Amino acid sequence: MKLSVVIPVYRVEAFLRKCVDSVVSQEIDDMEIILVDDCSPDGSGRLCDTLACSDARIRVVHRGQNGGLSAARNSGLDVATGDCVTFVDSDDFLSPGTYRACLQAMVSRQADCVEFPVMKRYGSENAEEYKPSLGEVEETFDEWYERRGYVHSYACNKIFTRRLWGDARFPEERYFEDLFTIPYVLRRAEKIVAIASGMYYYCAYNTGAITQIRRCATSRTLWRQMCACLSLRIETAA
Repeated sequence: MKLSVVIPVYRVEAFLRKCVDSVVSQEIDDMEIILVDDCSPDGSGRLCDTLACSDARIRVVHRGQNGGLSAARNSGLDVATGDCVTFVDSDDFLSPGTYRACLQAMVSRQADCVEFPVMKRYGSENAEEYKPSLGEVEETFDEWYERRGYVHSYACNKIFTRRLWGDARFPEERYFEDLFTIPYVLRRAEKIVAIASGMYYYCAYNTGAITQIRRCATSRTLWRQMCACLSLRIETAA
């Protein structure tokens, strides 16, 4: 089962190598790592090319214009060739063995999506670990919804089968793109598996990265996104 890892890149020259090294060291041979340079003004684009020369599994997409996180992710999705896909923000990293545990669960459980732990705001005083389960648990979309999984609608702590995405893409120029997108993708899943193994480290120390450059959104904006997710549940049940 081939895994596509999409990594948007913008102003992360100091962090990118650590991020990519954590993905390369996952010991997954059948994997492509797609670095999407979103017209980064620092040396990140050149570093992408250097990293690609060091590992045949790494490929680089240089976007023609800056479009932000969603646009960069979408560019990666457009060229992904894997049977399954996941996302990594370029100033974050993973613990060793994370993807191996996920793919083993995906194959053994015949799952459409595997969700794994994430350390939120790593590097700050407010760091917090989120574990979607205490073991290995199978869920339907409704069960995922009932445990309020949508509150943790992160793209980066999940591996999806490619078919779940189809023509679905992240909305550009919208706040909370994960919260808006992930429930719409997961509703297509027949089986979601939550595991307690592995860890994604969502780092809080790079304020210039593609994931951090967003205008301050109001609580009202977040509420509208949550309402959109709730409406999805009602439409799905109808």
